[in-house]
Amino acid sequence: ATGVQAAATALMTYDGSGCATLDQTFTAASGGDLCSGCTATTLTSAAKGTQGTMHVNMKTFAAKHEVHVFEKANCPYLTNGLGMNMSLSSKVMADLDKLKRGECIDATLYLLDDLSNVKEEKQSIKLTGTCTASSMAKHARLGGLLIALVTMHMAFSSQ
Repeated sequence: ATGVQAAATALMTYDGSGCATLDQTFTAASGGDLCSGCTATTLTSAAKGTQGTMHVNMKTFAAKHEVHVFEKANCPYLTNGLGMNMSLSSKVMADLDKLKRGECIDATLYLLDDLSNVKEEKQSIKLTGTCTASSMAKHARLGGLLIALVTMHMAFSSQ
């Protein structure tokens, strides 16, 4: 279709619901796809301008989907599953398909810089472009490889 991008090239966050008041934009470098795993982005704040490089990783769980944002490259998760600076989360599983198509969805922003004082805000988010089947398949293959490596590590370490 004319005008449809084959990759998700930017994630926009908005204050409140409905994607009306832009808050932040995470823009992937040329050729980058936010749906293909940990992706370096340029963060631009609507109020403060360019804020530097952040790394975005989209994750799907059994009962929610999240967008994790890291200051550090390679999206380093801690053993407790945290490590990100912020997480945008939706527990409406049907919204994942909407987000992948570039539609606006409501989400909750969790600011995780200080775990003793986690801040929570209602936001909405939207992608520029779409998540293609091939970009999501690449992400799934990497996840499968990680599971295989962990299984092998556990098998050898128990001997």
